[in-house]
Amino acid sequence: MAKGNRIVNQFLDNVWLDVFYHSVGTYVNVINKDLSEIYKPEPLSKYIKIGGGYAFKTAQYKKEGIPVIRISDFNNERIDISNCIFYDEDDSLSKYKLKEGDIIICLTGGTIGKLGIVQAGLGKLYLNQRVGRFDVLDENIFEKEYVYWIARSVQDTIKQLAWGAAIPNVSPKQIEQLKFSIPNIDEQRAIIEFLNDLKSDSIQDKEYFNHQIENHIIELHQTNINLKLATKEITHQLDLIKNLRQAFLREAMQGLLVSNETQEGATGADFLADIQAEKALLIKEKKIKKPKPLAPITEEEIPFDIPENWTWCRLGEVIEYTDNLDIQKKLPADEIINYVDIDAIDNKKYIIREAKVKKVSELSTRARRVLKKNYIIYSTVRPYLRNIAIIEEELNNFIGSTGFVVFKTYRILNKYVFNFLLNPDLNNEFEKTMVGFNSPSISNDTFENTIIPLPPLEIQERIVGKLDELMGYCNALEEQVKHCQQTNELLLQQVLREALGDKKQKAINKEIGVSINKYVEVETNYDALVAETFGEYLPKKMHYINDTNKELAALVYLMNNGLGANYGNVAFQKAVYNSSVITPNLYSKKHDFINHNFGTYSKELANDLNHNPYLTTIKIGAKEVYEIEPSKKNEILNVLSSSENINFVSSINRLINLYRLPFVNKETNKMELLNTILKIHSDLKTTDIEIVYQAMKDWKIRQDKYSTKAEKFSKEDTDKMIELLVRNNFL
Repeated sequence: MAKGNRIVNQFLDNVWLDVFYHSVGTYVNVINKDLSEIYKPEPLSKYIKIGGGYAFKTAQYKKEGIPVIRISDFNNERIDISNCIFYDEDDSLSKYKLKEGDIIICLTGGTIGKLGIVQAGLGKLYLNQRVGRFDVLDENIFEKEYVYWIARSVQDTIKQLAWGAAIPNVSPKQIEQLKFSIPNIDEQRAIIEFLNDLKSDSIQDKEYFNHQIENHIIELHQTNINLKLATKEITHQLDLIKNLRQAFLREAMQGLLVSNETQEGATGADFLADIQAEKALLIKEKKIKKPKPLAPITEEEIPFDIPENWTWCRLGEVIEYTDNLDIQKKLPADEIINYVDIDAIDNKKYIIREAKVKKVSELSTRARRVLKKNYIIYSTVRPYLRNIAIIEEELNNFIGSTGFVVFKTYRILNKYVFNFLLNPDLNNEFEKTMVGFNSPSISNDTFENTIIPLPPLEIQERIVGKLDELMGYCNALEEQVKHCQQTNELLLQQVLREALGDKKQKAINKEIGVSINKYVEVETNYDALVAETFGEYLPKKMHYINDTNKELAALVYLMNNGLGANYGNVAFQKAVYNSSVITPNLYSKKHDFINHNFGTYSKELANDLNHNPYLTTIKIGAKEVYEIEPSKKNEILNVLSSSENINFVSSINRLINLYRLPFVNKETNKMELLNTILKIHSDLKTTDIEIVYQAMKDWKIRQDKYSTKAEKFSKEDTDKMIELLVRNNFL
């Protein structure tokens, strides 16, 4: 076996090789498809036999002998005999012996399709059942290394053949029946040389076997590399945003985020003294229980310097836990509980997703924390996961797990303590003090004794406001980057589709990618930092297409591919209107829309679509639909792949994702209802169902059985669509 036999993981830091090993199966399939015009596709069984392994008897396994290669004994194309089972050598099993250079494939299970190549120096080996071996029938007409590249190309096909079963499974016969265009042995060797040279980035200035196919593969490989680099850059940007959030929280708690001046010279020490005096009074009046004393803070405990007008205190000094309720004893077994466990916390948005409705009899004794509005709920189980929220509602029998501490704060802003608990340095400290194996946790004592920097109330308010502002910027930036991520994934899928399409189809623009943002080290001047870091993502020109025909063609391309169907003038009339409402100023040309039979309509837009040089129409049944003019497809792909137009593509993808939501489900009627509500909202600026539905009664149409929009769409569906649009921030 020549250069093709390497371990994939060995090259993860090398983008060229990483992309090659993930894409070479597609490249071989492209070669096979293009060669089909020259060589008639034939079943692999004419050239290759897949030999199955032997069903070795468990009772006859030995501690030494001939290693038996099972599915678990090969990964990353390499055989590993360190955990093998053994069997006595037996002449009757000779047909199941493996030799150096043999290629084997997994025929069952979750790793179906993975390959192994028998490397030198392993000695005698046996092949176990459910593993197949590629055997060349005649090495005079089929080059042995060509088996490897064929095997790489059938991996995805094998997974598709096995899809749907509880345990994926494929037979040797199914693989042998796959059809390939097999060239003569000299051309096979030329293809092998080409693929090895491509792998090593050493393509020679010559024709290996077919210039046109070779150029197609090279361009496709470069496109895949650009997409891979874009993906890496997007991941890098998301990491930077995460680090930026942590930096804001860290600097906030160190007194470096906002001004520490106060109007009347207030100090954190005075504020703490007031809290202690208030608590003492409540204890005296028997309104709260006397807490256990906490140890004074020592110099060694203080992790960093704070401003002079701040002070240190322990969390236990400034919080009060909620009540505990033994629901098993206090409530009937069939009483309904609104229960919150750790799974109910969204640790990205820091909210309670939804309480679980359970009967008392369905809950364990861990369900006992009483949840109250404006209290903080914080998981002491794996605190590094930051399962925390401020409780925003009152519910009957609202109960949380004992895996939480639930508390209110004394006079301190609860949002200040909330932000303190999100601090990455604190989470690192908590992780060091966790105990337990299955559910590692910090104790309540650890939580109460945690020291917290305490500024005057005026500065707390300033910090909370500034953090809300900065985290809002971070959220907006993250959403932009994630839209780029979705766009990149869409383009990657399209590249793979195009690769197996028309052989004249060129690869997507080599300039594809995401602009690299300049991040600076976090300092105390956060206004300047935010402007520098986020300036590129503040409202700007949506894109640089500046050509109505190209914009409309890009919309057609994205919708046809994103929704898996072709649409006509009526659907694109609505799509242009909907996308321009969702993202104002999306198009360089503003069309005037009227309320029409099937939704919004613009006569000028109809003309622009019908006379668009980048579009052509085809008939599907009686319906005329648009697709990209084949000779113009490259130009539109270049538009879509340009980093300058990412915001345009992302905006269209938002509409496509909306169309794909379960309630809409790509149904033309639901698209019409959505369009109707967006138009009414644009005209009347309301989501009130009564007003919207009255407007639908006034919207006259001429459709079979219907004379108004209200006759066509029920009030219930209209209300659901309004709720969907509001919930997803489209209204």
